[in-house]
Amino acid sequence: MRAMLLLFLLGACSPGFDEQYAETEQKVKAAEAKLDAEMAKEAAKEPGEKPSN
Repeated sequence: MRAMLLLFLLGACSPGFDEQYAETEQKVKAAEAKLDAEMAKEAAKEPGEKPSN
């Protein structure tokens, strides 16, 4: 009986985690796109210089 209750509780928690993960993933992808756009803009401003890594 306890095992069934534990499985039920774990199953009930997963949609919240999935939603939180998807939200965080969207935020990270948006930040990544913003950084990529900024880097491309900077690279277009200075065509003769190579970025230092």
